[in-house]
Amino acid sequence: MTRRLVLLSCCVLQLAACITAPAPVEEQSAIRRTVRAAPLPPGYYQVRRGDTLYSIAFQYGYSFDELARWNAISTPYVIYIGQRLRVMSPGRDRPSTIRVLPAEAAAAEIPAAASPAQAERPAAETTSSGVVPSHDKVPAGPLRWSWPSQGRLLHAFGPSQTGGKGIDIAGRLGQDVTAAANGWVVYSGSGLRGYGQLIIVKHDKSLLSAYGNNGKLLVKEGDAVRGGEVIAVMGENGDYGPMLHFEIRRDGKPVNPLDYLPRQ
Repeated sequence: MTRRLVLLSCCVLQLAACITAPAPVEEQSAIRRTVRAAPLPPGYYQVRRGDTLYSIAFQYGYSFDELARWNAISTPYVIYIGQRLRVMSPGRDRPSTIRVLPAEAAAAEIPAAASPAQAERPAAETTSSGVVPSHDKVPAGPLRWSWPSQGRLLHAFGPSQTGGKGIDIAGRLGQDVTAAANGWVVYSGSGLRGYGQLIIVKHDKSLLSAYGNNGKLLVKEGDAVRGGEVIAVMGENGDYGPMLHFEIRRDGKPVNPLDYLPRQ
């Protein structure tokens, strides 16, 4: 009888182990790959570590205000890693075409939400606020534009030029890069492919400037800067050597910087 009870107990334990055993490692990996490969709906973007509303709006050629309005995001404009944001104007058939860095695997596994109000998330998953300038802290006075670096104009503004959405200024490695006008730093990082280490400065409600291909960034998001203040040092482009890529955008759309900068 004792032997039968022992055998019966072993059978019960084996059955319980079969029921509660986790899925094989191979099966779990396949599930994760499926989650990561799930495509985003057309016109949406999944937030990555280091993104801000300004950097995302910059990539798609929209203004910060438009992006916040489409996603019902209000002050303090916090966004979350893995969050899905609408980046297409309502009524448009398709979003603007951009190049972005590959999504981080960790971010891809975080459930997305249309806005912060629709999901409770731990503080660790917060990537950044929109860094909305407080205009009473931005240096006062009319905008006076100056060249962000001294050097030969390599490429002019225009879709047919290599400079494309801005201009390229030749220089020397480590040369000063200065703010082109008074403003507020709304992005400082390297998360936008094609721009290297990038700084974006907002000057008023519609105008911002962008400084790409830097060797070192000297300001951070939230810093107030004055025109002529050193904000970075020039980096090197593999094809053209030391140079600065400079853009001015109005309401998110690139405009010709030479229409704003003083004639040399």
